[in-house]
Formats: sequence, C-alpha cells, structure tokens
Amino acid sequence: MSEYKVSNAYVLKSVPKSDDAPYGVIPADTIDTNRPTIIALSGELTDNPRFANHYIKQLKQVLANGGVDNATIYSVYYDFGSRDTTSERVQLFQRACHRIRNMSQDINTINAKIKMMDENEPSPKYIERLYNILLAPILATDDSGMRPDINTVAQRASYIRFYAHSHGAAVATMLGKIMAQKMSKMGYKISEIRDAQKNIIVIQHGPITPLERPNFTTLSFASASDTKANLHNRLYEYAFDNSFDLYPSYFGRAGAHVFTAGTLSTSLTKEHDNDGLLNNDILTEDGRIIFATQRNAIINSIQYAGQPVPPIRELVSGEGVDFDEMATNGAWFCKLMMSEIKNQIPQIPAHDYQI
Repeated sequence: MSEYKVSNAYVLKSVPKSDDAPYGVIPADTIDTNRPTIIALSGELTDNPRFANHYIKQLKQVLANGGVDNATIYSVYYDFGSRDTTSERVQLFQRACHRIRNMSQDINTINAKIKMMDENEPSPKYIERLYNILLAPILATDDSGMRPDINTVAQRASYIRFYAHSHGAAVATMLGKIMAQKMSKMGYKISEIRDAQKNIIVIQHGPITPLERPNFTTLSFASASDTKANLHNRLYEYAFDNSFDLYPSYFGRAGAHVFTAGTLSTSLTKEHDNDGLLNNDILTEDGRIIFATQRNAIINSIQYAGQPVPPIRELVSGEGVDFDEMATNGAWFCKLMMSEIKNQIPQIPAHDYQI
C-alpha cells in the first residue's frame, strides 16, 4: 500500500501586472477583511496557478462589465494528495441524509475510500489551509488577545463573497462548517454564529454539494441537463428527467436559493461549464437568463459588500432578469413534480430525500 499523502491548497491574489507579477497574480497567505472581496473556489481540476488565474480573469471581466472596480479578487488551486474528491462529496451527501444513487463507482468502494481518508486525514488539510487564509482573519483577535465582538465579526464577514464552481461548492460547504465549529469553540452563541455567517455570500455554478441549510447565504445556478452534477435528491432527479418542461426557474426552500433551467448551453457536453459568464453566444435562450441572473448576483453582492445582505430578489435584479416569473415557473414545476410523485405506486418515502 502506498504512503498516504495529505492534501494542501493555495491562494492567488489579483494584482496589477509588473515585473514581480507578470501574470497579474501573487501568492496570498491572508486577506484584507475591511474591503470588498470575492474568492473563486474552483473546480477539482484546478491544480495549478494558471487554471486558478482563469477564474480571476472571469470575475474581473464580469465586475468590470458591471462597472465595479473596488473588489479584491482571489482564487484557489488544490493539491488533493491521496484524497478522492468524488468520495469526499458523497460523504457530504451522506451526512446530509441524502440517498446515494446512480454513482459511476461502486458505493462500497467509495465508502472504503471515505474510511481511508477519515483515518489518515480526519479534517481535510486543504480545507484547514483555506480556512486559515480566507476565514480565520474574520475572527482575528486584537493586540490583547481578546476575541472580536460579534458585531465586528459580522461586519468583517459582510465583505466576503465566494464564487464557487463544481467541487468548489463542496469546498464552500466544508468551509462553512469548519468556521461554525471554530466560532463555537471561541464561545460565540449559535444565534451569533448563524447571523455572522449569513453575511457571507456564496454564488455557485454547477454545485456538487448538499444545497439545503447552508451556513452562508448561498445562491446556486445550474442546468437540469448537467450530467456531472448529481445532487442525490428528488428535485434533481425529476428535473433531469423532465428538463424539457423546466423554464428558467427559482426554487427557494430550506435555505437553498436555486436558479435553473432545462438546458443552458447549445452544446450538451458543456452544461456543467461556466463559460456563459462571458459568452452569450454559446447559450440557449434560457441559458442567457440564468447566466444574466448569475452575473447580477456577482455584481450586486460586491455592491452590497459591507452592508446587510439584501433579499435574494435584490441580489439577482438587473437587466434580463424577471425574478417573479422565475419564482412562478419554479412553483409550477414543483406542483407538477409533486402531482406526479403522488400518483406513483408505491410512493417514495419522503424522508429519504432532501430538496
């Protein structure tokens, strides 16, 4: 058996190009908690600085197109070591009480990998590393070693935004949980932890993570035809099977804010990609609406940095977006789904699934 290799992660900060930073990025080991900040939590294939910089360039262009130039942009890349990301995500779904179905790998093999990871790396080192760089500064003590008061924590948190893609959404989930644990150990009340964490906004595309009850205020954008993202829940399965009936929709339940449509890309192999952030030509008509909503969320979240999080309607408002129509479409689709489920014999036990 080969020796287990622990995981690690790295953070890049966007800076003006110079002789010292020819690609416009430098390594970062902390962040400024007093200015608008957006951090790209990239997909699992992002294992080098060049790929991480791709997300920085995307976010920089989206913000520039929206007239926003006051944000500091960061991006991460990973060294997973001996960790298996598919098994890691399955563990998140298992802990959230989702029924694991339709996996390309045998579930017994996955559970064996989970056991191996838990024995060698009970807390993923790459998540701890990202927490220490990106979130620990929110809880930094003063010169006397005193923990910050909860109002200071909440204010610092209100400047932080994450843009997560694919596995990056699982990273956001894990970061939210570890931050809550750290705050609890520091003596903050459950209500204080919840209120402070809700000031952090996550905008995620093609998320592969449980969506319900997130620690942060989280907006998810996805295609019902995405074959790479299995959310192991009833809505995902029904939407995938009935994507032709799914117009641009909003689903808000159990703290999840989901924006989706049947297809987003003109190419069926690109439904998981986020290239539509900057290129409408590769999108379907419905895809243009969903990506316009996503861009608005990115831009508006930075404009609200340092302030209380506004209603979801305001976060996504802007050109090309009719929130009320998407909410109506979502309600109609849920009604269609529930009607069909009630007619199924035998009925599926509701507790096996989570929205």
